[in-house]
Amino acid sequence: TAMVASIPGMLYGLMSLTRIQIWKRFAILVLLLLAIVTVIPVVQPLTSFQRLGTTGDAIAEGDLNQRTLLWSEGFDVFIKNPILGVGSDMYRSVNSLGKVAHNTFLSVLVELGLIGLTLFGMILMIAVYQALKQPKEDAIFWLSVLTVWVIGASMLTWEYRKTTWLFLTFIVASGALTRYQEPKAIKLAQPSSIHILSSCVLSDEYVSTTATTSDKPATEKYYTIDDY
Repeated sequence: TAMVASIPGMLYGLMSLTRIQIWKRFAILVLLLLAIVTVIPVVQPLTSFQRLGTTGDAIAEGDLNQRTLLWSEGFDVFIKNPILGVGSDMYRSVNSLGKVAHNTFLSVLVELGLIGLTLFGMILMIAVYQALKQPKEDAIFWLSVLTVWVIGASMLTWEYRKTTWLFLTFIVASGALTRYQEPKAIKLAQPSSIHILSSCVLSDEYVSTTATTSDKPATEKYYTIDDY
């Protein structure tokens, strides 16, 4: 799951490299290769790293490390309690394995019912909307983060993790900050120097001079020839 979820993040990183100079791209590539060569001997003995070797067996068996059984039993429980669910953090008690759902969306559906899943979906839709309303580069970044989260949440139970709500909060806060900065950008784009539009009409009676500024309404003053 971690390997698959990291793919969108790596793709975003590769896309970001197109905005920097070629020699910097080469330097980053060299550093990454050195990091891989250095880190692999350290993480190879770890249990989490060794589990990558069991991925093929889990797919071949078709149970995804017993996830399909957990999901099947979860759907059966949902049919019996479709509206309100069985209660928060109760998924362990309604399946034969005594485990969490290993699927955030199914976990919310079974524990909180259709009402809870609807509210949870609305929160996610707000996050997506806030991401799309931001400038292009920021939008791509936050959508990449959401994609990574969705992939992970599809195989893990993340609705109780602080990381989930931290990321969603960051997206909404970033959208609010963007909206706050837009009026300032427009105001700074307006000319601050004084623009003088003058029209002098000389005649035997007066000279008319009109002066306007960006901050004050236009005013007109009239002078007679004798004043000059």
